[in-house]
Order: sequence, then structure tokens, then C-alpha cells
Amino acid sequence: MTDDAASSLYDAAVEVWGETVSRAWGRICRSMMRQDVEIVCPAGSMKGNSNAGE
Repeated sequence: MTDDAASSLYDAAVEVWGETVSRAWGRICRSMMRQDVEIVCPAGSMKGNSNAGE
């Protein structure tokens, strides 16, 4: 991209997408752990209330 504003918006959108996917994986990982699946969740994925109805 050649436009600085467009490039900044794109970078922000990619950042939000990455954070969304990361949070989703954390929810999936915690859910699998609650179902007694032997899984190692990545660091930081245990944030939040694991008892919430996710």
C-alpha cells in the first residue's frame, strides 16, 4: 500500500483479527480442558473466567 492512512487502517484490522483468533483459541482450549482433554494451552490463554459460559 502506498497511502499511509490506508496502511495504518489495514495494520489495525490485521491486529484486531489476530487478537480475535487468539481469544477464540483460548476459549476452545479452556473448553477442551474442562472436558478432560489432555491439551497444553498456550501462555496467556488461561486469562478470564474459565467457568463462564463461553
